[in-house]
Amino acid sequence: IWTERGPTIIRWYRSAHFVISTVALGDVLPLDKTACGLVFQAHLPSERIKAARKLQPARFRGTMPTAATLDEVRAAGGADLSEHLFSLLTGKAAPVFDAQKEIACVMTTVSAIDAANAQEHGKELFAAARAASRECGGG
Repeated sequence: IWTERGPTIIRWYRSAHFVISTVALGDVLPLDKTACGLVFQAHLPSERIKAARKLQPARFRGTMPTAATLDEVRAAGGADLSEHLFSLLTGKAAPVFDAQKEIACVMTTVSAIDAANAQEHGKELFAAARAASRECGGG
């Protein structure tokens, strides 16, 4: 979900596959180095992003994405970012919209870059986020 500090993990499902991660519930994610952060930036008002940006140290959050990058995220229906937060891992993120057509949360998967099913995870994630948006009345 989005908090005043940026994307914050409120639910985490562990995989049956071996993966080491230091991410835990309540952690705030970097704005620019995560697929989740890019999706939020593509859909939230700029003043909310600027407020969170002030609270995240520059080395933590990363380099602000270009307008073209955020346009690509919106057009694709989500983001795919590899090795920005953790080496050898890829993150995929898709927005869920509420009945007011505003972003309610972002669903994210993390998988090994070389995993044979990493691309399939992304397709399933995007479909699940679209289904959740429909169930919330978000289209």
